[in-house]
Amino acid sequence: MGSDSVHWRHAARASACASGLQAQMKMDMESLQKAIGRDLGTVERAEIEAAQLKSYRWTFLLSGMTHPNVDRSLRELSTEGHRRVGELARAIA
Repeated sequence: MGSDSVHWRHAARASACASGLQAQMKMDMESLQKAIGRDLGTVERAEIEAAQLKSYRWTFLLSGMTHPNVDRSLRELSTEGHRRVGELARAIA
């Protein structure tokens, strides 16, 4: 199997993971509203969602994609694949 297909599988998994993080964030927002006993306003909810999603992206995606060991391995496998994963990391940052 070529290194480019490995990189595209990695990118597809990261994209699926990002979708999962969105779903988790929505469930967490519902739990937060129940815990505080009120519905959040539109602006308040948007601010909390943005901060939470950014936190999730860093914790579950970017910290792995940008880790020096992963970065080195990607460069060794494929310059093009390394570039693509870098683009994906910047896009979801």
